[in-house]
Amino acid sequence: MTKFGICVVGILVVIVNSGKADSFTGAQARANLGFALSQYVKMMEQVENEKHLNLPGFCQQVLSLCTPRALHQNNIQMEVPGKWTNGFYSGVFWKLLSVGNELSMLDKVLEQQLFRHAVAHQQRLYPEVWRTDTHDLGFIIYDSFAEALAYKDLPELLEHRYEKALQQASASLYQRYIPEYGVIRSWDWRNAIKFPVQSEKGTQQQAFELDTPWKIPVIIDNMMNLELLLNSPLREHQLAALSHGQQTLDNHYYTKTASSGESLTLAYHLYDYELRLPGNWQGLGNHSIWSRGQGWSLYGFATLLEQQPSLTLSEQQHALFLRHTHKLVDTLEVLLSQHKVPDWDFIAAQDNAADFVIDDTGIPYSPMQDLCPEQLEKAIMPYRGFRPLRLDTTLLKDSAIVQLASLRSEGGEPLLVQESFYPCGRDLSQRYTGKIPKDSSAAAVLASALYRLALNPAWPEKQRVIEQADAIMRALTENFLSKSDTTSAAYHRGFVLTSATGNMPAASEIDTGIIYADFYFIEANQLKLKLP
Repeated sequence: MTKFGICVVGILVVIVNSGKADSFTGAQARANLGFALSQYVKMMEQVENEKHLNLPGFCQQVLSLCTPRALHQNNIQMEVPGKWTNGFYSGVFWKLLSVGNELSMLDKVLEQQLFRHAVAHQQRLYPEVWRTDTHDLGFIIYDSFAEALAYKDLPELLEHRYEKALQQASASLYQRYIPEYGVIRSWDWRNAIKFPVQSEKGTQQQAFELDTPWKIPVIIDNMMNLELLLNSPLREHQLAALSHGQQTLDNHYYTKTASSGESLTLAYHLYDYELRLPGNWQGLGNHSIWSRGQGWSLYGFATLLEQQPSLTLSEQQHALFLRHTHKLVDTLEVLLSQHKVPDWDFIAAQDNAADFVIDDTGIPYSPMQDLCPEQLEKAIMPYRGFRPLRLDTTLLKDSAIVQLASLRSEGGEPLLVQESFYPCGRDLSQRYTGKIPKDSSAAAVLASALYRLALNPAWPEKQRVIEQADAIMRALTENFLSKSDTTSAAYHRGFVLTSATGNMPAASEIDTGIIYADFYFIEANQLKLKLP
């Protein structure tokens, strides 16, 4: 059953005129970097003076180990150690230091301030390099330590330490490689459905076991961690990264036909290598199009293509990666033909968006199925047709069904009714108002990936991908910089981009400023300046 359709009327006009209408210049890139510098100086001062910070309990006790993550409730949300986003903050400062010659306001005094701040936050990441319980070491370690090594004035002692840290992190990540499947396992935790229930202590979140929990889940985000292995001096690490890329190419994509006839190559968020099923933990549903997932996909293959054919990478595999990346670029051209900065899921605004939430052609449960209106601001509509759902008990283990039988919802109603249960209660009213959020972080990742392709000697269509990236960057620059509203909290707390969406199914970081959105936006501006 095909539920997918994207209207691309007028796409040829958009493409033909893109050289003028969507142009983005080196001067604009420099201006963006200058603005990013001024914003992160502002954020640095607030962090160092402990002002305007949202602090979890741990950070209230040990703030020196916590890291800025996002704008939340008009303040800077600090994150506890161990989270996948923690490398981006110091990474931003290393990036700004590395483009110092493009930034007129970066004098020696300010450069030293930025350097000390970056080193202090880098220090917090050292314990992460030994972790074998996460696939996110690329985000945490490579996007910070490797960025530091790109700074030409990095002291020799730190250079040596940071290189050692990268080598250790690569060895740690390699421990997650499963040779029989040829992939790096993403998660160790078991998925379960969680929702609020009444208890003697009041309303509390409770987890219920699923009948088909995943076994060996691999998410498309994992493509972003391959660069750590590819830059390892050990060939076995490089081979593991290439194998993961090949398995992702073979298993992680599906094809749909757009209403205008183009064939689209789209990434699932998740694929289980034991169950041999696709699924979703982000995005609207198994066969929807999570925007940042498409960004992780393109960026990951752009990184793989930077490896030249050798004893490690055969010419045949390089050609396969090249053909696949061409398909991704073709798909992106269609997806972004109307809006250069996408909705958080490309399907969220379609009239039939609700049909994608429950999808019986893959892993049967995703957290979008129990996203309740009470979790979201009334100004937000996740997708067209959003309403609480009645779910089938076949999702659950028998023991979980027994649990449900004696429990009630927040509103005091029985949760279990015959063969159905109601995670958000029995009111299934549709939400008709609210904004479907954009994701500026997805746009920034896509632009950066396209510029990386343009800088790759092996990529044949340089002007095409430059024009695609320029169009995205122009849209971000004109409509998504925090300085467009100098009264906003995003501007005053030091964020560069607005309207990033972190984790919609968890109702977390929606339509706000997020550090990693700024990281990739800064990177895209950097890469623009490297183009001939």
